[in-house]
Amino acid sequence: MTNISNTDAQVAMVSISEIHEGVRFREDYGDIEDLVNSIKQKGLIQPLAVSLDDKGYKLLAGGRRFQALKQIGSKYIPVRIYPTNLSNLELRAIELEENIKRKDLTWQEEANLCKEIHELEIAIHGKKISTSPDAPGHSLRDTAKLVNESAAGVSKKLKMARAMEQFPDMPWDKCKTQQDAEKLLKKVTRHIVRDDLTAEAKASYAGDDVKTRLSKCYIIKDFLKALDDLPDNTFQLVEVDPPYAIDLAKQKKGYDYEGYNEADKDDYIEFMDSVLKGCYQKMSPNSWLVLWFGPDPWFEPMYQALIRAGFKTHRMVGIWNKKAGQTHMPTKRLANSYEMFFYASKGTPELSKHGRSNVFEFTVSSQGKFHPTQRPIEMYEELLNTFAEPNAKVLVPFAGSGATLIAAARNHMHPIGYDLTYDYKKEFEIWLGEEL
Repeated sequence: MTNISNTDAQVAMVSISEIHEGVRFREDYGDIEDLVNSIKQKGLIQPLAVSLDDKGYKLLAGGRRFQALKQIGSKYIPVRIYPTNLSNLELRAIELEENIKRKDLTWQEEANLCKEIHELEIAIHGKKISTSPDAPGHSLRDTAKLVNESAAGVSKKLKMARAMEQFPDMPWDKCKTQQDAEKLLKKVTRHIVRDDLTAEAKASYAGDDVKTRLSKCYIIKDFLKALDDLPDNTFQLVEVDPPYAIDLAKQKKGYDYEGYNEADKDDYIEFMDSVLKGCYQKMSPNSWLVLWFGPDPWFEPMYQALIRAGFKTHRMVGIWNKKAGQTHMPTKRLANSYEMFFYASKGTPELSKHGRSNVFEFTVSSQGKFHPTQRPIEMYEELLNTFAEPNAKVLVPFAGSGATLIAAARNHMHPIGYDLTYDYKKEFEIWLGEEL
């Protein structure tokens, strides 16, 4: 590709009276007082771009500088003289390339200018097919050289210019920087993808009985023995609510614990290591795991178990605020009104709800409760929506009441859960008739 801006042009000093303006890319030059003062102090750093014609020198680029120099009263000024046999496209490209070097452009102007330069150069030279430096045509890297920017930077500008064309009703004018606009575009894109996924997920449920499907998704089997039944690298979200090994019957009174399988405290670490490593193997490359746990004495051991399994996590946990507390020692301890969970990642997933608070406020109700650790479906809906998109595959190693399975179905996700107690599944199936 021939770079017209740097070849075939000679620099000379010419009389300002010999220069006349042609059709300009930007006719409104705005306030040029700052530019006038800058030229007075530092001189003219960038020559004007001109070409010879029968009237003298036709201004190709540098309209604001030209007006400022006339206001100052300059008589002779430096110019870069281009050939007279340039096409209209080539003249337009020169003007745009000069304009994009200005310092007072908005990010929108820079993006649109960059796009127009890129498209003009392709119109002039054709699109470069080969990756060879000497190959004919024009590429994104060639545009980057013209505007003195990285290829990655140009790529972002082209993307933003096209986004402004595609979504003209978005509040681009409220974005102060290109980085703000990129965040807005990402948000818009996520909404579009989410809407598409939701539509696809809804369609996948059409013509099928959701209650029957969910009943089949609640499987009576030991999760660790079911691991061989599950494909690796499959689930986008895993919600682990294991027995806490805290002798729950002593901690919570007033419930029927028949059928509830408490874990042995002495074997708990080994048990949880097996569970978490099994989950990690079944999770997709970029996915989330939520792990509920009993804080005393399991906070640090569960954190370390997640690390051993290969997860990335931190000690700033998620919290379910129940808004009402309970204690079996009211004279000695404050009533506890929250539960905690670690959230851990495999790979580098993004939250579905960017920047959401780590506190989930949902009131617990004992009405209709048939499982000692049963939580509100609405809380699970919000939790799942925070970590996964519609159509996500959700694994629930300890299904319990099945609330997570119902929440996943409401969110148009695809759950599968395991438990050891058939009576809980029967209660779950009755519950389905009320909730779906």
